[in-house]
Amino acid sequence: MVKDNIQQYIAGITLEFDRCQDMSIYSAEQIASVMKLKRNTVSGYLNQLAAEGSLVKINSRPVYFLERAALEQALGVPVYADSFSSPEEVRGLKSEACEEQDVFSSLTGSHGSLRQVINQMKIAVKYPPNGLPILIQGNTGVGKSHIAQLAWQYAVSQGILKPDAPFLTFNCAQYYNNAELLSSNLFGYIKGSFTGASSDKTGLLEDADNGILFMDEVHRLSPEGQEKLFTFLDKGVFRRMGETSGWRTSRVRFIFASNLDSSSYMLQTLYRRIPIVVKIPDLKDRVREEKLQMIYLYFIREAKNLGQPVLVSRTVLSDMLEFQYEGNIGELINIVQYVCGNALINSRDSRIRVTRACYPAYLLAQIPARMGGSEQSGEIEIAPDARVNSLVRLSDPGASLEDEFFSGLLQAYQLVKTGQTGRRQFESELDWVLDRYLDQLYFRKQNYGKEDLSYLDQILEQVFRQMEFQSGVTVASGPRFSLALHLTYRRACPWDEADGGRELYQLAQYIRDVYPDESRLGEQLSVNLQQQLEQRCTQKDKLFFTVFFRNIQVRSFVSRTRSLILCHGYSTASSIANVCNRVFKLQVFEAVDMPMDITPGEVTDIINEHLRQMETGQELLLLVDTGSLKDIYQELENSVITIGVISNVSTGLALDIGNRIIQHESLDNLLEASIQNNLPDFRIFRPATQKQRLILTTCMSGEGTAQKIQHMLEEGFFDVPSLRIRSMDFHHLKDPAVQNRLKREFTVLAVVGTDNPRIKDVPFISVEQLILGRDEGSLEHLFGDSLTKDHMQRINNRLLANFSLENMVGSITIIDARVLLQDIEVLISRFERYMNLTLPNDLKINLFIHISSMMERLVRANPIREYSGLEEMNRLSPDFAVLFKRAFSIMAQKYGVEVNEEEIGIIYEIIKNANEAEQGGIL
Repeated sequence: MVKDNIQQYIAGITLEFDRCQDMSIYSAEQIASVMKLKRNTVSGYLNQLAAEGSLVKINSRPVYFLERAALEQALGVPVYADSFSSPEEVRGLKSEACEEQDVFSSLTGSHGSLRQVINQMKIAVKYPPNGLPILIQGNTGVGKSHIAQLAWQYAVSQGILKPDAPFLTFNCAQYYNNAELLSSNLFGYIKGSFTGASSDKTGLLEDADNGILFMDEVHRLSPEGQEKLFTFLDKGVFRRMGETSGWRTSRVRFIFASNLDSSSYMLQTLYRRIPIVVKIPDLKDRVREEKLQMIYLYFIREAKNLGQPVLVSRTVLSDMLEFQYEGNIGELINIVQYVCGNALINSRDSRIRVTRACYPAYLLAQIPARMGGSEQSGEIEIAPDARVNSLVRLSDPGASLEDEFFSGLLQAYQLVKTGQTGRRQFESELDWVLDRYLDQLYFRKQNYGKEDLSYLDQILEQVFRQMEFQSGVTVASGPRFSLALHLTYRRACPWDEADGGRELYQLAQYIRDVYPDESRLGEQLSVNLQQQLEQRCTQKDKLFFTVFFRNIQVRSFVSRTRSLILCHGYSTASSIANVCNRVFKLQVFEAVDMPMDITPGEVTDIINEHLRQMETGQELLLLVDTGSLKDIYQELENSVITIGVISNVSTGLALDIGNRIIQHESLDNLLEASIQNNLPDFRIFRPATQKQRLILTTCMSGEGTAQKIQHMLEEGFFDVPSLRIRSMDFHHLKDPAVQNRLKREFTVLAVVGTDNPRIKDVPFISVEQLILGRDEGSLEHLFGDSLTKDHMQRINNRLLANFSLENMVGSITIIDARVLLQDIEVLISRFERYMNLTLPNDLKINLFIHISSMMERLVRANPIREYSGLEEMNRLSPDFAVLFKRAFSIMAQKYGVEVNEEEIGIIYEIIKNANEAEQGGIL
């Protein structure tokens, strides 16, 4: 009872800890005095409660006691430690948690693809006295207006703008080519300045005073409008319309946005007044982890709107990672809303399940072409209060690496804590957990941006150079690259600091006590990285760094022979060195990853830098990837240190050499023995005699139409065993090397398409013939006696149903097939009349198919932009392009598109090829 009363009393006064001026109230003496108990009685209970974890001690003089739960309530943060050195250290928990809350951190990619963008936005906001104008470029739907809004929130959070500071949006498209309307809205006007100006009116420049004016679609601003804006940016003064004297001022910050390159629309005078230009990447260019985070973010939003969890199949999540999203984030949001709405109205019970059946039709068309038709089992439940990072870890094996790593550390700690294992086994377990974690990162490194990885590797190189000066610690390139991989993953999949709780804190405390030197290095690395990356390192980060330093510190290795691996390419040398060093559990190899265009002089400089660090009597062994480095040998002949060089390095060769270095073999012996033991071996594996049958589909204008033909044939031949149907680019298929490879791997039965790539001994079946119903017999002959007559008849019936011209065109384009066919018929008729020629029916059908595909590209503003035969077309048929454009003019007007010369060139080549087949009977 007394013990409970003491804890209850301390809980009450602990709630006032953050405002308390007299710390003596938390001492045993003062508590005993207030509660009228003996001091030694109170001390005994206090220490007992502290041992149970109910109280937290401050080891000052006198010792102070705080109730843990009340302290967490008072500070608003979890308290994992059992003791602190001072009251300031306890209060520091709150200050650390209440550090500057960066509003940009809520933005997906803030530490990844948008890191540089955000940094520049902050510069623009913070630059005194009124910030810097900034231009945000990016395609429609990438989030330009959202980032502009975040810039305003950031300025408010930093105290640069007041909380009630205005954020106004001005869409320049509304005032395109209307300079007077632009001026009146932007600068304001006085009464009588124009007809209808019945009173004075402020403009946006005045309304946005001491705030931000976001000018969207600035590319729609006329040159005259740009000149007016430049005058204000240059002088900082303006007049309302109608004013002839006096100047007005406004402290407004500008953010401009456009989906075009600035050089195509902006006057140089205005452009020079915008010092910061940023580009927001398209959704398709974001790394996989960022796409997955956004997908979950918008599903959570819809779960909140619906007021219940949404069950999303893993197949849908996989598909959504691969969709192209021409409308970027805006299209992603629309898709998520559509599939959730579709799932809601088609739900058979109270649960909302999102499957492929919920897709809009245009997304269903993408699945076979991009993802394949296979379904994945299982689904993810997305609750209204779900957290994005938790969902990412649940669905993405790579994102759960953090959980596996810290779970492994905690398991090892529990075993040593309970006495089931000793210190040595604990260290082995730490090494195994770290090695497994880094192995998985290596296997996943292609999922992370190379630019980010290279950037972090360079940052670490600078940091470790600084730490070498400060603490004498040296970190080789292999472990440094491993740490760069970890930081890249860490930024792509942010860690949850709350995970692990007090148990993780106790583990960190144990490791700090057992490995004080490594812990000090971990703290030092955290400080340096925070300065370089402007990103707070958490308790988990410091624990990881400590384990990392313990891992590499115990593996230092001194030998007469130092070995350096030099390879061209991204992380090649680092990967080989890392594998070998981890196998040996010693730092035997250092590595240098070299760009492909490095010069012999630059390689020599790298080697000389290593030579300068070596002592007299040591030897240097270079393992290089290609013989091209022989150019450096002459430069190295003047060295006072013996140098050995082996070319064509491989992991196996490096392992053999490393083992001999550990055995302290001489340079001569290890070189000779290693070369003899690592002669290249070869073996040829012959394919099975029964090769898979293959039908190829192709189209001159690209794989889009070829894929549609593929799907139609697959529907016709779905029940034919051991048959594959594959679409290929026409020009790629004409490559003899490609043809030979296909013949080696498959029994190529035929090519079906709009144009003949002329593969020797492989029959060509034109789509025109299938549409006209003339060539189904050719397909029947391909299979000989392997199919029954009834089976072949069923296939023929399916092909006749699929290969109608309307079906073919309808599968290619979103435009109404019947209307489009009528328009193309008029186009071809006009073109025949202008060119004074008559096209055969087979060729017309080919043109119907190709022009349908062309119209789809033009409507989507994604035409073919490369065609190598333009010069030949203009030389041999100079009127062709002009007359085709003339014939196309009606469709151009109806659909609001223009046909470019490259697209016309493809049509010319189709007609030219048909002309050659007819031996000059067309053109």
